[in-house]
Amino acid sequence: MQKTILVILLILTLVSIVSVVAGSDVLFNSLAVIKDGVIVQDLDRDGTVDIRETWDRGDLTLVEQDTNGDGAFDALTRFRDGEITQTEYDLDFDGQFDFRESWQRDGRHLLEVFRDGSYETVEAPLPVSGQ
Repeated sequence: MQKTILVILLILTLVSIVSVVAGSDVLFNSLAVIKDGVIVQDLDRDGTVDIRETWDRGDLTLVEQDTNGDGAFDALTRFRDGEITQTEYDLDFDGQFDFRESWQRDGRHLLEVFRDGSYETVEAPLPVSGQ
């Protein structure tokens, strides 16, 4: 699943670049490259950023998404060495991330919920499939 998400994001970026090079205005407003390895995308062309990707020396490190169009990022995905290490979600769109998933280097998969000012593990750590 991690590679699928990365491939989808890369395809969207490539389609936008090809569109710009070809002179089409269909996706022109959906892609803007800014300094320091950050790519922002306005997928619905409403003038606000829907997806922001942060790249470091060719490696994707962070994807931030505004899933409800309110201008605030409510889904974050962090990457290390091409693999997803953590996702966070603001499920009620109040500006606080409510749910977090983490994939540890030792193979543990943690699910956490934000309650009373801190994250709590909601179930025992799960081994990553195939390990």
